[in-house]
Amino acid sequence: MKFFGSLISFIPLFFSASVVVAEVMPWKYAGVKNQGTLAEAITAETRLNDDTLQLMYFPADGAFTLWFSYKGDVSFSQGMASEAEFFLRTNETLPMNGRYDSDYVFTGLTIAQPDKNPRAPQFVVVNLSVDDVMAIQRYEGNGVIGVGYFIEGDLWRTYSLPSQGIWAAFERVWALSQ
Repeated sequence: MKFFGSLISFIPLFFSASVVVAEVMPWKYAGVKNQGTLAEAITAETRLNDDTLQLMYFPADGAFTLWFSYKGDVSFSQGMASEAEFFLRTNETLPMNGRYDSDYVFTGLTIAQPDKNPRAPQFVVVNLSVDDVMAIQRYEGNGVIGVGYFIEGDLWRTYSLPSQGIWAAFERVWALSQ
């Protein structure tokens, strides 16, 4: 009986100590998607669990984009989709999360592609300008690339991913595009 009493007192500790582990994948070349079609894209990516940030080059358009795919339990705001943004940390002493006034905000056309179903992937896409590419090279070492968007109810959210390795990924995608 004494054994079971101590086991029962241990069980709440065991179950209350649940740990959520984030699996961050570094930037890497991901291959060619939709090969042989007009939507063909040379791709590199980073991941945090199921959420993905892809650097894509579309040969048909000669365009580079960043494509953020979020798989969560909320929908992006339909009405505020045009307010989405991508950013890079310009100050290496600031923490990983959130966006600060000093961050570089990408200047290319940025749009959110919300889905009414909160369990469906939500997307934010930016067409990279020349300034954006130069910012990637300059600020990659500060550790953070992120995306900001509104969710239902017009609440602002940001999502941060590691930026280390994005410039090498860009160079590889660029070399394969030539």
